[in-house]
Amino acid sequence: MTRLLLGAAADVLRREIATASVDMVYSDPPFGNEQIWTGKAGSFDDRWEWSAASSTGWAALKDHSAAGAALLAAVARSAPSRAYLGVMAGIIVELRRVLKLTGTLWLHFDDTMGAELRVLCDVIFGAGNAIGTLVWVRTLGGHGNSKRFGRVHDTIACYGRSRAAKWRLWRIGTLGGDPITGDGFGRFDDFAIAAPLGPTDKERVGYPTQKPVALLEELIRAATLPGNVLLDPTCGSGTALVAATRLQRKSIGIDISQDALTAAQARLTGPATAQPSFDFGEVA
Repeated sequence: MTRLLLGAAADVLRREIATASVDMVYSDPPFGNEQIWTGKAGSFDDRWEWSAASSTGWAALKDHSAAGAALLAAVARSAPSRAYLGVMAGIIVELRRVLKLTGTLWLHFDDTMGAELRVLCDVIFGAGNAIGTLVWVRTLGGHGNSKRFGRVHDTIACYGRSRAAKWRLWRIGTLGGDPITGDGFGRFDDFAIAAPLGPTDKERVGYPTQKPVALLEELIRAATLPGNVLLDPTCGSGTALVAATRLQRKSIGIDISQDALTAAQARLTGPATAQPSFDFGEVA
């Protein structure tokens, strides 16, 4: 079964998702790059200014760790970055709450705000619960020029709700090493083996920044078992939900954009991912 919920992620999580009810969170949020992204299936605005959500998120972060909030405020480079980090803080505080003790967060980002997001997750989850990172090679081209190197990869950071999350990944087979001695146990740093999504690939639906299903299937296999619950609080066109359905996991998708949920609903009810149980809901 898949649930789709319309609304701001932190608000929907707070109102609709029970504590310790989710096995895995995958989030590919806006990256804070101050652009408007458009496609034939929808668009989203990645420009940021101070809002009620920013204020609420910073307050939640301060409640969680005043020292951590002060550190993050000190490294925020601009007014838009402070606004963005406030919104992300509100979301990630809630994601920690809804994860089971054995659950994991897989946060997808590029180098625009990647360093700040890692600090934010270290503060909220605890640096000791940082499990590792994956690098997804998103394009095979160089895309460089005389002024800068090309951006050809994104990073996916994994955090556990507790040390039990590391044990669970070990039991599933994601982590190597010896869980008794601790030798080599509890971290991974490797490339995610998934081909980039080409501009003419059939799975493209025209939603900007869409990710390949193959990438999400690999992550979901690494972190969950059939019947587990996956949550994507910034689901876009629903790639993570499609992958979860194919792998017989339950899923919850949240997005602030009706265009995104319409695209996700179309994919989830299409012949490639048709499922017997589907719930399309809205949260004001």
